[in-house]
Amino acid sequence: MQFKKSKTILAAILAAAMTCSAILPTPASAAGTRTKEEAYGDATYAQRFMSLYDDVITNGVTNGYMSSTSTVSGGLGVPYHAVEDLCVEAPDYGHETTSEALSYLVWAAAMRDNIVNKANKGEIEVKGATKDASTDSVGDTAKAWKTMESTMIPDVQAQFMQKGSSLSATSSSEWEQIENYLFMLTHNLLMGVVEEKSKGLEVTEEEKSFIADFYKYGFVGVMLDWIGKGMKEDYTEITDRMSVTLDGSITNSIQNFVNLTDKAHK
Repeated sequence: MQFKKSKTILAAILAAAMTCSAILPTPASAAGTRTKEEAYGDATYAQRFMSLYDDVITNGVTNGYMSSTSTVSGGLGVPYHAVEDLCVEAPDYGHETTSEALSYLVWAAAMRDNIVNKANKGEIEVKGATKDASTDSVGDTAKAWKTMESTMIPDVQAQFMQKGSSLSATSSSEWEQIENYLFMLTHNLLMGVVEEKSKGLEVTEEEKSFIADFYKYGFVGVMLDWIGKGMKEDYTEITDRMSVTLDGSITNSIQNFVNLTDKAHK
Protein backbone atom coordinates (compact mmCIF):
# COMPACT_ATOMS: atom_id res chain seq x y z
CA MET A 1 0.00 0.00 0.00
CA GLN A 2 2.78 2.41 0.94
CA PHE A 3 4.59 1.52 -2.29
CA LYS A 4 1.56 2.65 -4.31
CA LYS A 5 1.12 5.79 -2.20
CA SER A 6 4.78 6.67 -2.74
CA LYS A 7 4.33 6.45 -6.49
CA THR A 8 1.23 8.65 -6.24
CA ILE A 9 3.12 11.27 -4.25
CA LEU A 10 6.04 11.12 -6.66
CA ALA A 11 3.71 11.62 -9.60
CA ALA A 12 2.18 14.70 -7.95
CA ILE A 13 5.59 16.20 -7.16
CA LEU A 14 6.88 15.45 -10.64
CA ALA A 15 3.86 17.17 -12.18
CA ALA A 16 4.45 20.24 -10.02
CA ALA A 17 8.16 20.25 -10.87
CA MET A 18 7.46 20.07 -14.58
CA THR A 19 4.93 22.91 -14.27
CA CYS A 20 7.55 25.06 -12.56
CA SER A 21 10.21 24.39 -15.19
CA ALA A 22 8.41 24.55 -18.51
CA ILE A 23 5.36 25.96 -20.25
CA LEU A 24 3.42 24.18 -22.92
CA PRO A 25 3.10 26.06 -26.19
CA THR A 26 -0.41 27.06 -27.12
CA PRO A 27 -1.56 26.11 -30.61
CA ALA A 28 -2.04 28.92 -33.08
CA SER A 29 -3.67 29.04 -36.46
CA ALA A 30 -1.21 29.07 -39.34
CA ALA A 31 -3.36 31.41 -41.35
CA GLY A 32 -6.22 33.79 -40.79
CA THR A 33 -8.61 36.12 -42.55
CA ARG A 34 -8.02 39.84 -42.21
CA THR A 35 -10.89 41.69 -40.60
CA LYS A 36 -9.97 45.05 -42.10
CA GLU A 37 -8.45 46.46 -45.25
CA GLU A 38 -4.65 46.60 -45.49
CA ALA A 39 -3.60 50.23 -44.94
CA TYR A 40 -0.81 50.08 -47.55
CA GLY A 41 -2.33 47.33 -49.72
CA ASP A 42 -1.19 43.70 -50.03
CA ALA A 43 -0.21 43.21 -53.69
CA THR A 44 3.56 43.28 -53.05
CA TYR A 45 5.92 42.32 -50.25
CA ALA A 46 6.57 46.01 -49.48
CA GLN A 47 2.84 46.71 -49.24
CA ARG A 48 2.23 43.71 -46.98
CA PHE A 49 5.19 44.61 -44.78
CA MET A 50 4.10 48.24 -44.39
CA SER A 51 0.54 47.17 -43.61
CA LEU A 52 1.81 44.76 -40.96
CA TYR A 53 4.14 47.42 -39.55
CA ASP A 54 1.22 49.83 -39.36
CA ASP A 55 -0.70 47.31 -37.25
CA VAL A 56 2.10 46.05 -35.02
CA ILE A 57 4.32 49.11 -34.54
CA THR A 58 2.60 52.32 -35.63
CA ASN A 59 -0.64 51.32 -33.91
CA GLY A 60 1.06 48.93 -31.51
CA VAL A 61 -0.23 50.56 -28.33
CA THR A 62 -3.81 50.49 -29.58
CA ASN A 63 -3.51 46.88 -30.75
CA GLY A 64 -1.83 45.72 -27.54
CA TYR A 65 1.63 44.77 -28.80
CA MET A 66 3.39 47.87 -27.45
CA SER A 67 3.23 49.01 -23.85
CA SER A 68 1.18 52.14 -23.17
CA THR A 69 2.99 52.81 -19.88
CA SER A 70 6.59 51.76 -20.60
CA THR A 71 7.51 54.31 -23.23
CA VAL A 72 10.67 56.21 -24.13
CA SER A 73 10.69 59.93 -24.86
CA GLY A 74 11.47 60.31 -28.54
CA GLY A 75 11.20 56.55 -28.94
CA LEU A 76 8.53 53.89 -29.16
CA GLY A 77 6.55 51.81 -26.69
CA VAL A 78 8.26 48.72 -25.29
CA PRO A 79 7.06 45.59 -27.16
CA TYR A 80 5.65 42.76 -25.07
CA HIS A 81 7.07 39.28 -25.54
CA ALA A 82 4.66 37.08 -23.56
CA VAL A 83 1.62 36.96 -21.37
CA GLU A 84 3.54 36.96 -18.10
CA ASP A 85 0.83 35.13 -16.13
CA LEU A 86 1.63 32.09 -18.28
CA CYS A 87 5.40 32.48 -18.54
CA VAL A 88 7.19 30.48 -15.86
CA GLU A 89 10.64 29.95 -17.33
CA ALA A 90 13.11 31.30 -14.77
CA PRO A 91 15.13 34.03 -16.52
CA ASP A 92 12.11 35.51 -18.29
CA TYR A 93 9.57 35.34 -15.46
CA GLY A 94 8.33 38.83 -14.66
CA HIS A 95 10.06 40.42 -17.64
CA GLU A 96 7.96 42.69 -19.81
CA THR A 97 10.10 42.22 -22.89
CA THR A 98 13.25 40.52 -24.18
CA SER A 99 16.28 41.48 -26.25
CA GLU A 100 14.81 39.46 -29.13
CA ALA A 101 11.62 41.57 -29.12
CA LEU A 102 13.67 44.78 -29.12
CA SER A 103 15.96 43.45 -31.86
CA TYR A 104 12.92 42.66 -33.99
CA LEU A 105 11.62 46.17 -33.35
CA VAL A 106 14.88 47.74 -34.62
CA TRP A 107 14.99 45.45 -37.68
CA ALA A 108 11.34 46.18 -38.53
CA ALA A 109 11.88 49.93 -38.16
CA ALA A 110 14.95 49.82 -40.39
CA MET A 111 13.05 47.88 -43.04
CA ARG A 112 10.17 50.35 -42.80
CA ASP A 113 12.48 53.35 -43.22
CA ASN A 114 14.15 51.70 -46.22
CA ILE A 115 10.80 51.16 -47.94
CA VAL A 116 9.63 54.70 -47.12
CA ASN A 117 12.91 56.12 -48.47
CA LYS A 118 12.49 54.26 -51.77
CA ALA A 119 8.83 55.32 -51.99
CA ASN A 120 9.83 58.97 -51.42
CA LYS A 121 12.29 58.69 -54.32
CA GLY A 122 9.63 57.16 -56.56
CA GLU A 123 11.55 53.89 -56.93
CA ILE A 124 8.60 51.84 -55.66
CA GLU A 125 4.92 52.44 -55.08
CA VAL A 126 3.52 51.42 -51.71
CA LYS A 127 0.00 52.74 -51.62
CA GLY A 128 -3.18 51.28 -50.21
CA ALA A 129 -6.72 52.34 -49.54
CA THR A 130 -5.83 54.64 -46.65
CA LYS A 131 -2.06 55.21 -46.62
CA ASP A 132 0.77 56.02 -49.05
CA ALA A 133 4.42 55.40 -48.07
CA SER A 134 5.61 58.20 -50.36
CA THR A 135 4.06 60.73 -47.98
CA ASP A 136 5.64 59.20 -44.87
CA SER A 137 8.91 60.29 -43.27
CA VAL A 138 11.86 58.15 -42.25
CA GLY A 139 13.01 58.15 -38.64
CA ASP A 140 11.52 55.08 -36.98
CA THR A 141 14.93 53.34 -36.90
CA ALA A 142 16.29 56.06 -34.64
CA LYS A 143 13.21 55.80 -32.42
CA ALA A 144 13.48 52.02 -32.20
CA TRP A 145 17.20 52.16 -31.39
CA LYS A 146 16.57 54.76 -28.69
CA THR A 147 13.90 52.51 -27.21
CA MET A 148 16.29 49.55 -27.09
CA GLU A 149 19.16 51.65 -25.77
CA SER A 150 17.03 53.12 -22.99
CA THR A 151 15.30 49.93 -21.87
CA MET A 152 17.65 47.03 -22.64
CA ILE A 153 21.24 48.25 -22.38
CA PRO A 154 22.13 48.51 -18.65
CA ASP A 155 23.50 51.69 -17.17
CA VAL A 156 25.59 49.67 -14.70
CA GLN A 157 28.16 47.46 -16.44
CA ALA A 158 30.18 46.26 -13.44
CA GLN A 159 29.65 42.55 -12.68
CA PHE A 160 26.93 42.38 -15.33
CA MET A 161 27.88 38.85 -16.42
CA GLN A 162 29.38 37.70 -13.13
CA LYS A 163 27.58 34.62 -11.87
CA GLY A 164 25.82 35.31 -8.61
CA SER A 165 25.33 39.00 -9.30
CA SER A 166 21.72 40.22 -9.29
CA LEU A 167 22.51 41.91 -12.63
CA SER A 168 23.69 38.70 -14.24
CA ALA A 169 21.63 37.07 -16.97
CA THR A 170 22.00 33.84 -14.98
CA SER A 171 20.28 35.35 -11.95
CA SER A 172 16.80 34.05 -11.10
CA SER A 173 15.37 35.55 -7.94
CA GLU A 174 12.20 33.49 -8.37
CA TRP A 175 13.98 30.12 -8.09
CA GLU A 176 13.68 30.12 -4.31
CA GLN A 177 9.91 30.54 -4.65
CA ILE A 178 9.76 27.44 -6.86
CA GLU A 179 11.74 25.41 -4.32
CA ASN A 180 9.54 26.62 -1.46
CA TYR A 181 6.42 25.66 -3.41
CA LEU A 182 7.73 22.14 -4.04
CA PHE A 183 8.78 21.76 -0.39
CA MET A 184 5.35 22.88 0.83
CA LEU A 185 3.50 20.61 -1.61
CA THR A 186 5.66 17.60 -0.76
CA HIS A 187 5.38 18.17 2.99
CA ASN A 188 1.58 18.29 2.81
CA LEU A 189 1.42 15.12 0.72
CA LEU A 190 3.78 13.25 3.01
CA MET A 191 1.93 14.41 6.12
CA GLY A 192 -1.16 12.69 4.78
CA VAL A 193 0.75 9.41 4.57
CA VAL A 194 2.33 9.88 8.00
CA GLU A 195 -1.04 10.64 9.60
CA GLU A 196 -2.58 7.53 8.08
CA LYS A 197 0.30 5.25 9.09
CA SER A 198 0.49 6.62 12.65
CA LYS A 199 -3.19 6.19 13.59
CA GLY A 200 -3.50 4.69 17.03
CA LEU A 201 0.22 5.03 17.71
CA GLU A 202 1.88 7.24 20.26
CA VAL A 203 3.61 9.75 17.98
CA THR A 204 3.62 13.49 18.62
CA GLU A 205 2.70 16.08 16.00
CA GLU A 206 6.26 17.39 16.14
CA GLU A 207 7.61 13.91 15.36
CA LYS A 208 5.16 13.46 12.50
CA SER A 209 6.17 16.80 11.01
CA PHE A 210 9.85 15.88 11.37
CA ILE A 211 9.34 12.64 9.44
CA ALA A 212 7.52 14.49 6.65
CA ASP A 213 10.23 17.17 6.56
CA PHE A 214 12.99 14.54 6.45
CA TYR A 215 11.56 12.75 3.42
CA LYS A 216 10.46 15.90 1.61
CA TYR A 217 14.09 16.92 1.13
CA GLY A 218 14.81 13.58 -0.51
CA PHE A 219 11.78 13.84 -2.80
CA VAL A 220 12.34 17.46 -3.84
CA GLY A 221 16.14 17.08 -4.00
CA VAL A 222 15.87 14.33 -6.60
CA MET A 223 13.35 16.36 -8.61
CA LEU A 224 15.48 19.52 -8.55
CA ASP A 225 18.53 17.49 -9.57
CA TRP A 226 16.53 16.06 -12.47
CA ILE A 227 15.47 19.58 -13.54
CA GLY A 228 19.02 20.88 -13.18
CA LYS A 229 20.31 18.18 -15.53
CA GLY A 230 17.86 19.20 -18.22
CA MET A 231 15.12 16.61 -17.48
CA LYS A 232 16.79 14.17 -19.89
CA GLU A 233 16.54 11.06 -17.73
CA ASP A 234 13.34 9.02 -18.01
CA TYR A 235 11.18 10.26 -15.14
CA THR A 236 9.39 6.89 -14.88
CA GLU A 237 12.68 5.23 -13.93
CA ILE A 238 13.30 7.90 -11.29
CA THR A 239 9.81 7.37 -9.89
CA ASP A 240 10.28 3.60 -9.73
CA ARG A 241 13.66 3.87 -7.97
CA MET A 242 12.37 6.35 -5.42
CA SER A 243 9.32 4.18 -4.77
CA VAL A 244 11.52 1.15 -4.11
CA THR A 245 13.80 3.19 -1.85
CA LEU A 246 10.89 4.58 0.18
CA ASP A 247 8.84 1.39 0.39
CA GLY A 248 8.20 0.77 4.09
CA SER A 249 10.61 3.49 5.21
CA ILE A 250 7.96 5.93 6.48
CA THR A 251 6.25 3.18 8.47
CA ASN A 252 9.62 2.17 9.86
CA SER A 253 10.41 5.76 10.86
CA ILE A 254 7.09 6.07 12.69
CA GLN A 255 7.72 2.78 14.50
CA ASN A 256 11.18 3.96 15.54
CA PHE A 257 9.65 7.00 17.25
CA VAL A 258 7.07 4.74 18.93
CA ASN A 259 9.86 2.47 20.21
CA LEU A 260 11.77 5.50 21.44
CA THR A 261 8.74 6.65 23.40
CA ASP A 262 8.20 3.17 24.88
CA LYS A 263 11.82 3.08 26.07
CA ALA A 264 11.47 6.48 27.68
CA HIS A 265 8.44 5.30 29.65
CA LYS A 266 10.19 2.22 31.01
